[in-house]
Amino acid sequence: MRILFNGFQSPHLVPVLTELRARFGLDYIATVDEHPSRALEGIDHDHHNVWSVFRGDYARPEHEWLPLDRALVDRMAYCETVVLRMMDRLDALSTTPYETYATRKALYLKHLQYWHDFLVRKKITHFIATNIPHEVYDYVIYSLCKHLGIETLMFRQSMLPDATFLFRDYTVGPADLASAFEALPKDEPVSLEPYLEQYWAERTAPKTKAAEPFYMKAARMHLTSTRSPFYVFRRFATFRRDFATKYGEAPLTHIVSDGLRRFRVRREMFEADERLWAHYRSLTQAPDLQAKFIYVPLHMQPECSTSPLGGAFVEQDLMVRLLAGVVPPGVQIYVKEHPVQTSKGRETAFYDRLRALPNVRFMPLDTPSATLIEHSLAVATVTGTAGWEALFAEKPVLLFGYFFYQYASGVFTIDTVEDAKSAVSKILEGFRPTVRDLRRFHRAVQDTAVRAYADEFYKPVSSVTPEQNAKNLAEALIAQLAPRGDGAR
Repeated sequence: MRILFNGFQSPHLVPVLTELRARFGLDYIATVDEHPSRALEGIDHDHHNVWSVFRGDYARPEHEWLPLDRALVDRMAYCETVVLRMMDRLDALSTTPYETYATRKALYLKHLQYWHDFLVRKKITHFIATNIPHEVYDYVIYSLCKHLGIETLMFRQSMLPDATFLFRDYTVGPADLASAFEALPKDEPVSLEPYLEQYWAERTAPKTKAAEPFYMKAARMHLTSTRSPFYVFRRFATFRRDFATKYGEAPLTHIVSDGLRRFRVRREMFEADERLWAHYRSLTQAPDLQAKFIYVPLHMQPECSTSPLGGAFVEQDLMVRLLAGVVPPGVQIYVKEHPVQTSKGRETAFYDRLRALPNVRFMPLDTPSATLIEHSLAVATVTGTAGWEALFAEKPVLLFGYFFYQYASGVFTIDTVEDAKSAVSKILEGFRPTVRDLRRFHRAVQDTAVRAYADEFYKPVSSVTPEQNAKNLAEALIAQLAPRGDGAR
């Protein structure tokens, strides 16, 4: 077994690698993360610094890589489509802004060639990631593994505390969750473990139904910090460190000129943000809560929630246009922008395309999402939190992407025009999910999810000890690896 691990740099994951190494007698490990893990000591390994990988800076000379041919490039066409859009997330302050098709295509082909060579040359058998591949290079790796028949495993945190899923394909997700949900008796009381019972009580208590998720608070704080003058200096210091690491002591003239460039680019980004929000505000109108409408809260972009989890609906205007085209006269589409969206992932032309639709309305940002959910016929989203919140309000959900609650009762997964027509028809006939079924779904989550957090971002809301967290993650991986002929030697 020769495993490529992605994103296992955090200290809380070191015991996971150590346990896997001992359990399966691994004699080789490859990693992509910030620094070599202590778990690599005394073993044959290849380490890739993730910040260098982002830029396509690989230690092995390019002339030694296996060349690409037309057949491989053609077979990876969908990956290319996804990745070119995914590159929106690359840092606009970097020394090589990836704004043109040519620069993005060149970086994509570089990733494709290097990782194809690496996977084949190193005879990699498994690719294991701490999250859905969404950082460009890791999506290329994931897609190549699918093409080459290499096993893939990835963790994904749910909205629930200490409920992380482990699966092989992000478009399928935790398939065992669906079967576990269907197997639960529909007319019997459902018991939950204390950690989920507490979450359930908090979510169903009227006073907390509109509580802001902790990660939204963090996003707001980050957006505020990026507008601080100190942010520029922090980013400058980061650049200085990375530059010195790669090139040695950087010339002072280069550092100063690049620092000035970054300051100018940051100022231009702020100005573009202001123009974006001014345009959006000019299009909004107060909602008529007595009208029939489907609520569409937009995702912040670029993010994993739409790229890759949205598939084609990473273009959220496609979702809105599809809905606008299938609802009958008298039903409107209420669209609300994400409160921390920036010009990095949105253009004013996006709003202009949607305002041309006669049944689309833009909602003011200060309109509470909970109010729009409560008065809506349904909520439409790619993979958003609002869809999950809608189920607690017993509102149907039209889900255009791939996320764990796609298997919950009351969720219509939308791929085609016919899917949307059928869902809207049932909703207008009065279909509504029940909180009773949602509680059953929580039990199914409890029975199938790993009680742990793979992403340290979720540690503040966890009730699991670090030791138990690592143990649970390791045991979940062992259970997935061993039964498929990959057992310990």
